[in-house]
This record gives sequence, structure tokens and C-alpha cells, in this order.
Amino acid sequence: MSEPQRESSIARLVRSIGTLGFGVVVQAAIYPLRKWWGCRRFATKPPVAAPWTAPGAVREWRLEGSALTLSCERADVQLAALSPDIVRVRLRPDCQFPPPFSYALACEEADWPPCAVSVDETPAALVMRTPALHVEVSKADAAIRFLTPDGRALDADAAPMAWAGERVALARVLPADAHVYGFGEKALPLDKRGLRMELYNFDCNGYGPGDDPLYMSIPVYMLLHGGLACGVFFDNSYRAVADVGASDPDTLRLEADGGELRYYFFAGPAPADVLRQYTDLTGRMELPPLWTLGYHQNRWSYYPDAREFRQRRIPCDAIHLDIHYMDGYRCFTWHPERFPDPPGLVRHLHERGFKVVGMVDPGIKADRKYAVCRSGLERGVFCKYPDGRLFKGPVWPGLCYFPDFSNPDARAWWGDQYKALLDVGLDGFWNDMNEPAIFGAGPETMPDCVRFAWEGHGADFRQAHNVYGMLMVRGSCEGLRRLRPERRTLVISRSGWAGLQRYGSHWTGDNRSDWPTLANVIPMVLTLGLSGVGFTGPDTGGFSGSPSPELLVRWNQLSVFTPFFRNHTAVWTKDQEP
Repeated sequence: MSEPQRESSIARLVRSIGTLGFGVVVQAAIYPLRKWWGCRRFATKPPVAAPWTAPGAVREWRLEGSALTLSCERADVQLAALSPDIVRVRLRPDCQFPPPFSYALACEEADWPPCAVSVDETPAALVMRTPALHVEVSKADAAIRFLTPDGRALDADAAPMAWAGERVALARVLPADAHVYGFGEKALPLDKRGLRMELYNFDCNGYGPGDDPLYMSIPVYMLLHGGLACGVFFDNSYRAVADVGASDPDTLRLEADGGELRYYFFAGPAPADVLRQYTDLTGRMELPPLWTLGYHQNRWSYYPDAREFRQRRIPCDAIHLDIHYMDGYRCFTWHPERFPDPPGLVRHLHERGFKVVGMVDPGIKADRKYAVCRSGLERGVFCKYPDGRLFKGPVWPGLCYFPDFSNPDARAWWGDQYKALLDVGLDGFWNDMNEPAIFGAGPETMPDCVRFAWEGHGADFRQAHNVYGMLMVRGSCEGLRRLRPERRTLVISRSGWAGLQRYGSHWTGDNRSDWPTLANVIPMVLTLGLSGVGFTGPDTGGFSGSPSPELLVRWNQLSVFTPFFRNHTAVWTKDQEP
């Protein structure tokens, strides 16, 4: 994609000084140096560019239950049928197949009912058969083809799976009549053919059509050709690139910076079947509270006054509170002057028919006088460098610690913090800045060397980055279910990954207030739905900039038909209420 046309660094700096204060801006300016200094002792030499290596010829094979394992010249390949229409494929150069771990999956492998599998061998190939799918593996090079039981081609390797050092790659044939849909949140056309996309969650303030990457990456796609649909979920959370015929018009290539090469194939054969199969694997959203289907009003920030909605008889179901409701941007607190009586305010809004939604960020101000920070330090829930030192980065409150949401104890601690806001009466929440975004020059986030518990498996930030936002939402959702089990939860997230829909919903982040961005809402929302995230919608009217009256009217007319309908705009823009 072309270089994103975002706000200039100077304009952003000037605006930031006015919004944040000079101290935080200085911290953000020196953060790139702090990031380099914090990781210098853990740095390794840049990896030597390695050639791509393929598994080679199949030497032996064995069928155990529903899993076919192929011993090849240079690696092992395993195909496992989780169901008649879902097959998992793994490549392991170490020839070991421990139970796969992924935050994307809704259930364990053992939870799937047994699937009948048979294998036929010919001089040239092995054919694994299920009632809904035939998988043909070339004995010469372990290249894979997927076919319907009556022999129609669904999908095939353009070249065998491969690895180069830590990198892994998957290349598939892109038929001349094929259309490709998916890949999560993308400000791009609905059909992704001919595009090259980055799968790396990114804080992209003021984006418009063509900007890439955005806040949420989901490495799943649907291929439609010859009247048949099939799908692939590339279960790898490392930074990745999807090249959908941009470099080679006949090849779709997925390449990740590390991790196991593991993907799931969905047999379709209709688009609705592919989506059902993908959500069988990654889960489906629960019913949201009924009021979330109505109109939501937000601004960065209200202090707030909602009388005009009722006096003018304008429907509105929810008022959202942005970061200025907090005391010094400290999560789970209230500003003592702007909000001197939070329970009274929420009660007042409830009496007038409004629900109240509060924003929560992952950054916890590094301040031992702040109770949330102090309890987090006592519980040991914050991210650390490999030597055990706590990682700190600048966000709204200044230098912050960040919870390691891949630690179950940290998620439980995080969920407990919501009690303070539930006791005031808040009805729902939105999790922002959870890519995680950290202030600094350029696309700053945590250093790659920061360590994560990863449910006891251990990982670094390269593997954890794309999953961080989803795990924050998981901790939030699980806490709300535990604290308020009698009510449905609402947690709206800016960032996420495959499986986000099990815990929360989504909005499409800090978009621009212009006509092209409005037009791009339709393919964005449809793409997210085809990626499993059905409850989503844009900042109506646009976040960055001020729409003309006609643009705002037209945007409201469109947003009536998006699942999530919220008007939201930045602190420096004109009033944007209807």
C-alpha cells in the first residue's frame, strides 16, 4: 500500500502539547531512545538472511485418529481433521508436534467430536478423505491440494510451505476468476485481490481509504471462485504480510516473522459455510445488551450535558465518557472537579433514559500513591524486560506500566478493577489505546524484547503484540461477567485479533471526516463481518476533522444500518451532535 497520509509530525506535536502538557510530550519525544536503551542488553545480532526451505519429498506417513503425519526430507507436516469440513495443517522443522496453543481458538482440540478419516495412497500422492473434503498431498514435495468429494478444486499450494530462519511462508494458487475477502480491519476495497497488506496492529490517528495497517489484524480470508467458497485462517500472531496477487497475480502469499506455520482450512462450499466454520473454530459473540443497538453519543470529551437530546426528542440510548472523566488520566478514577458526584451524575442520566459507557486504557500511571498501580505492583501483573525490570512507556498519564494480559492472574486482577466503575453505575465500557499505543516519534509500541507469560508458555512482544488488545478485552469481559453475572456485557475495543468476538465488539478507530472515508465504511464493516467481527461500526461523522452538515447527515443515514452506531469526534473539532 502507499504511505499513509496522516497528520504531520509538527502538527501532531503542537496539538499534543496543548492536550497533554509539556511533560508528557517530552517523555514521548525521548521514548524511542528509552526503548533502545531498555533493550540494548538483550539485543542480538540481526539475523542473517536465510534461504527458503521446503519440507521436501514425503518419506513415510502414519494416520493416528484423525491426524495424518508426514515425515519429509527436511521437516514433518501434519494434517488433522477437526471436523469433516475443517482441517488443520502444521509444518514443523523440528519434527515435533506438541499440542498447539492459540488465543484464537474457542475450544480445545479434545472438545471436537471424532471425525472419520481415511487415507488412500497412489504412486504420486496421498489422499486424506473426510465426508466433506479430500486433501491431496504430493509425495514429491508435500504440496497440498484441497478438493470437494466429487473432485472440484477448492484451493492449492502454489509452492510448498517453507521457512527461512524464524520466518514462515504459505503460498496459494490464485485462480484467474478468484475474489478474496477478509483480513480484518482494512480501509481497502472489499475484494483484496491485487493488494499487499500488513498484519500488524497500529495506532493510526486520522486514517482514510488506502491507509494500512490499522488497529486490528485478523489473518483469515475467504476465497471465492468457480462458484465455490473456501477459507484459510493463518494462526500466527507475529507480524505478517498478506500479498494477494500484488507481486505475482497468480499467487496469494502469507509470510510471518516467526512462530509455527499453522493454518486451518475451511471447506465451504458457500460463503456462509466458511463463516460458520471459522466461528465454529474461533467462537461467536454473545447477545449484547439490547440498548447497544441504539444511537450512542460521544466526544473527546464530555463533562457531560445531555438535556438537548430529550428536549429535542432525538433518540439516544447511551452517552460515552472519554479520558477526561478520569483524574489525571488514571484508569478507574474520576476527576474530582469535572465529576464531583459520579453516582449522582449516572443516576441523573439513567433517570432520563441514558446508559453510560466509560473508556478504560491499558496504561496504568507509574505512581505508587495511585491505588490501582500499587495493587498491580503488589500482584506482579505488569510487563517486564527479560532481566525482571518493569517496562514503562508514556501515554496519557505520563509514564505507565502495562498489564501482561497473557497472565491469567493479571486478567483476574484487571477484571476486579471494574468494580469501582460498576459501583458508580456504569453500564458498559470501551477499551482504547490497546494495540498497545505508546506515545513517541513514529509508530511506537513496546520493545520486542518485553516478556509475556503466554499462559505459562512464555513469549516476547513480537508474538504478543497483535493479541494484546484482545486479551485486554478478555480480562475486562471476564471481570464484568464475574462482578455482574446477571447482565450482558458491553466491551467495545479498538484493537483485537482472531476470536475477539467471544469477548467484545469493535469500532473502527480514529477515522477522518471526509466523503471518501464515509464511502469506505461499507467495505470496512463488511470485511470485519467476514472476519468474524459482526458487531462493529465507525465513528459517525468522522473522528479527525469537522464534517459539513450534509456529510454528517449522510453519515448518520448510513450508520443506521451498521451494527454499532456512535457519533464520536476529537477534542479540537467542531460540535458534532445531531
